[in-house]
Amino acid sequence: MGSAFEAFLTIQCIMTIAALGHYLPLSMKQLDVGIAGYMAIGAYASAILTRDFGLAFPLAIAAGTIAAAAAALVVDILAARVRLSGFTYAIFALSFAESLRIILNNSDRVGGTLGFVGIRHHTTLTGVAVVLAIVILGFWALDRSRLGHLRTAIRDDAFIVPQLGVPLLATKLVIFAIGGGLGGMAGGLYAHYVLFIRPDDFGFLLLVAIMLPIVFGGLDRFYGAILGTWILGIIPELFRGLGEYRLLLTAAATILLLVLRPGGLITDGTIERAKGLFRSRDAHRRDATDTGRP
Repeated sequence: MGSAFEAFLTIQCIMTIAALGHYLPLSMKQLDVGIAGYMAIGAYASAILTRDFGLAFPLAIAAGTIAAAAAALVVDILAARVRLSGFTYAIFALSFAESLRIILNNSDRVGGTLGFVGIRHHTTLTGVAVVLAIVILGFWALDRSRLGHLRTAIRDDAFIVPQLGVPLLATKLVIFAIGGGLGGMAGGLYAHYVLFIRPDDFGFLLLVAIMLPIVFGGLDRFYGAILGTWILGIIPELFRGLGEYRLLLTAAATILLLVLRPGGLITDGTIERAKGLFRSRDAHRRDATDTGRP
């Protein structure tokens, strides 16, 4: 496997983990857009722990994940206390991420604007692929768990679910914390792959790079986020010979899809139609078997 292709696959796997973390609050129609900040926390925390304290890589990643989850929890608790929602909540979360970036830019302890160097190489394609597979299995289990059902109920009607005894705030905070933790995990894996990080790596452009594929793939199912991340990651690589125009091609493909399918590639309607198609095919096979027709 070529080094460039391996690098592409590794980064795509990391971005998929980050996208799934960002997908969680969005799947409840909650605009928590602090994912870049959570990635920065995971990246810097794990890098400091491995470089300066000699902590084992898995423990450093776990610590960065927990730190990012705790940050997401604090941000969302503060937002809940002042009853922020919708656009105002998005601005609040974005302000957190941007404030963190500014603090890191002015902190000599982590290299400031010059960046954090000396990070040890630990992230491999095999390791990231295994982590991504575990995360996907976790999402599959979440969709079938009580927490997953509560998340769906909040997405469908956040105003009526408290009347049904659903712990609205607690459910939101757990989902936010898991999403932030996944962002921190992705940040730690990224830092130990590129070996050099700057605060500006975790700015608004990273948020757009994570959010756009999720909207492209669709918010109704977690595999929409996975599909969108990989499609929008592959398109620029397929047309690399076009130079900067390949980015215009990606933007055009995104705009065209959103015009034709505002809900993204995968929606609840898409899933139901696919299930209906498979059911009709199975019924046709059974009828053919019962009547002896070929």
